[in-house]
Amino acid sequence: MSGQLIGIVGFLIGAALLGGLAYLIGVRKMLFLMNNYTPEKYPDADGLGRWMGVSLGIGALGMLASAAMLWASTLDDAGSALVMLAGVAVMTIGVLWGLIRFHQRPAPKHRR
Repeated sequence: MSGQLIGIVGFLIGAALLGGLAYLIGVRKMLFLMNNYTPEKYPDADGLGRWMGVSLGIGALGMLASAAMLWASTLDDAGSALVMLAGVAVMTIGVLWGLIRFHQRPAPKHRR
């Protein structure tokens, strides 16, 4: 098995794990899957679950794009460049979308 194939399989497994966690935390609201989560510490459980789901989903898309770019390196020059450009675009859009969503809703001030 070539190192390239191992990398592709690793990225796909990682994408599946992150995608599964994104679904469970973001959609099914299984917040107990997050380390150190307590309702007292994070009163907005719905918002936290949504934010973590989006963040993990962006990570899964990034891993899928990385697998596609690694696979594309085996293609001819035109096909490789096209897939790599699409992969970089997916990662960039995902990161920017996540940053925009995060900055639209600032964290509430906690009273101590």
